[in-house]
Amino acid sequence: RRLAQMAAMDSLRVGFIGGGQMAEAMLGGLLKAGLSADRALISEPSDERRSYMEQKFKVGSRAHNHEVCEASDVVVMAVKPQVLEAVLLDLCQKAAQSPRVAQCLLISIVAGKTLATFAEYLPGTRVARVMPNTPALIGFGAAF
Repeated sequence: RRLAQMAAMDSLRVGFIGGGQMAEAMLGGLLKAGLSADRALISEPSDERRSYMEQKFKVGSRAHNHEVCEASDVVVMAVKPQVLEAVLLDLCQKAAQSPRVAQCLLISIVAGKTLATFAEYLPGTRVARVMPNTPALIGFGAAF
C-alpha cells in the first residue's frame, strides 16, 4: 500500500490557489509525506507571500490562478471566502479558452462556500469541500 502511495506522489501534480497559513500547512504536510517539490505549484497575489512560499518549500509559483489549474491534477482552493467568487469568475473566463482549467479536481478549504458556488462558475469541474481544523496548521489536524 505504501508503494502505491509513493507512486501516486511521484505522478501527481498538486496546485494551491492562495498561499496563506492553511495552504502552507497542507503543502508542508504533502512535501513531508513524499510529494516532490517540483510537483507542487502555488499562485498567490501577494508578491511577498509568494516569494516566501517559493523559498521555504522550493516550489514553483505562477502569477495567475488559471496557470496553476492548467499545470495541476489537483488544486487546493485556499483563498479567503470574500475573494472566492472573483477567483472563480476569472477561472470560468479562462476555462473558455483553455479547457484544462476546468479539468483539474478542485479541493476547497474555503469556509462557508458551498459546492453550488463552484458549480455556478465551473459547472463541469469536480469539486470536493474539506474543512480542516486549526490544529492542521501544525500537522495534527483533522478534516471533515
